Amino acid sequence: MPVSRRAFSEPRPHWERHPDGDEMVCLLSGDEDFVLWIDGAETVLRLSRPGAYVVAPRDVWHCARPRAPSRILFVTPDAGTGHGSSHGRAGRDSR
Repeated sequence: MPVSRRAFSEPRPHWERHPDGDEMVCLLSGDEDFVLWIDGAETVLRLSRPGAYVVAPRDVWHCARPRAPSRILFVTPDAGTGHGSSHGRAGRDSR
């Protein structure tokens, strides 16, 4: 599984999902809302302390919304990632 570190200060322009496995997202610095689209509604999990993390379950649409400039560590399944519109709910998929 690829591991990457990225910095964000603005919301990302898309939602994504990973049909081949769970994704682990760990806050290195900053403050961020991590949003999962579950059962037709947003579930918002706040990551506000370094080391806080969330696991996005396999095939669940998700996105992140920084509250402050943030650095994030991602451990992501490397195949089959789908991307959706900024609204995230339409099931748009790039696969």
